[in-house]
Amino acid sequence: MSTFANSSAIPMFNGENYRIGLSRMKFVLRSQSYRLLTLKREFELMKFIYQKVVEKIMALPERFEVKISAIEESCNLQTLTIT
Repeated sequence: MSTFANSSAIPMFNGENYRIGLSRMKFVLRSQSYRLLTLKREFELMKFIYQKVVEKIMALPERFEVKISAIEESCNLQTLTIT
């Protein structure tokens, strides 16, 4: 008889074969912990890249000030396309 209700999802312990159920649950929790750590690292990398892009934009030469002001005043940033 199976120890878990559904082997494709998170294991649900039904009381049988405690040691096997415990080891499977530890494996699932470690896997999820690893995935969360990976997502956190990816998020931090994206945040770092975004920060670098913002810094580059903020350091644009003065010759772009007129164009930037025109874009800001148009208030249509959602439909703005970059060419």
